[in-house]
Amino acid sequence: MYEEDISFARLLMYSALEGDRFSEIFFESKCSEITDYLVRRIDLLIKEGTFRQIDSELAARGFMGMISNYCVMQEIYDFKKVFHRSSEHVVESFVGLYLTGMIKQGATHGG
Repeated sequence: MYEEDISFARLLMYSALEGDRFSEIFFESKCSEITDYLVRRIDLLIKEGTFRQIDSELAARGFMGMISNYCVMQEIYDFKKVFHRSSEHVVESFVGLYLTGMIKQGATHGG
């Protein structure tokens, strides 16, 4: 979304800064949908013994925050002028970093 049309992200940020209901509606509908999915997946992986015991909602929000902060810095603050990485590299790096912190020591997939 950020790479294709930055104007929507700018509108969301402006809406949030001005206290407008638009950003609130967007986050309640789209972001909560994604976060809820992540929470369910994290809870499942904790139950299976793959992920360590952790607050799953906080972990999901942390993952989303890592991605959204990167996008804001690259597109809104224009860091892409000085920090060049392919989207694939960024995704692989963030997922790897996140999973390294989440995986329970000695766990194998599925428990």
